[in-house]
Amino acid sequence: MNLTLFGTFGTAEIVVIVILALLLFGGKKIPELMRGLGIGLKEFKKASNDENNNNKLKSESETISNNNDDTFKSESETISNNNDDKLKSESETISNNNNDKLKSESETISNNNNDKLKSESETISNNNDDKFKF
Repeated sequence: MNLTLFGTFGTAEIVVIVILALLLFGGKKIPELMRGLGIGLKEFKKASNDENNNNKLKSESETISNNNDDTFKSESETISNNNDDKLKSESETISNNNNDKLKSESETISNNNNDKLKSESETISNNNDDKFKF
């Protein structure tokens, strides 16, 4: 005896299954059952497609996020370098201006002090000359 579970179905077997289904469920219930089966299959396919789409979206989102991180890091470094260069240039300009001002003020003070010393020296010299004149 050769028994195979779910072997090939012939026309006779299919007719018997259809007649049994009609007897068990009735003519009105079978379309509702098929509709429910169709809706169930449709939702199953949609859920499996949504899962695939979610995985694709997650992968694309991670790729975009990584690209944005790299771009932001690069732009941030560029801005930082530009700001460092600007600050260095401005600092050098301010330092040079301050050095020029200090040099000018120092020369002015030195000249004023030299003039005062010269004037005081001349005054002392004249006073001494007057004292020693007989």
